[in-house]
Amino acid sequence: MPSVDEYSADDIAAFRGSGIDGAMNMLLSMPNSPGNIMPAAGTWTRESANAMMRHYMKQANVDASTLSVVHVAGTKGKGSTCAFTESILRAHGAKTGLFTSPHLIFPNERFRINGIPVSDRLFVDTFWAIWDALVASEEVPQAIESIVRMDVKPNL
Repeated sequence: MPSVDEYSADDIAAFRGSGIDGAMNMLLSMPNSPGNIMPAAGTWTRESANAMMRHYMKQANVDASTLSVVHVAGTKGKGSTCAFTESILRAHGAKTGLFTSPHLIFPNERFRINGIPVSDRLFVDTFWAIWDALVASEEVPQAIESIVRMDVKPNL
């Protein structure tokens, strides 16, 4: 599969017209090297991670001060912890957005709103809205960055 910068406008239009498969093929053609998106070893800090997320949220026109966030990190049990936390919050009437990775079968499994995976249509619409914003800003996205940006937008 060619890299994203090797596609013509006609290629991109064909991807755009191919539903979730087209969006996923475009997403998978993006560079995916963590070294290209993270600071050099030893310089990755909580502050730099927060700055990166603030940048993504600003691009998505999201006001972080309006969000309540539970961030789960570690090496084991994150998926279970997040699923339990989301279930408890929903049982108490909270609106929830959950992002997990990786997906098992379909990419939209990663994004859940109030316990329900986002629809193919929402996934596709959100992907292309973010794509268009990145193209307009002349920022070449990394695959992981695009996934994080997608999580910021539909979970509001």
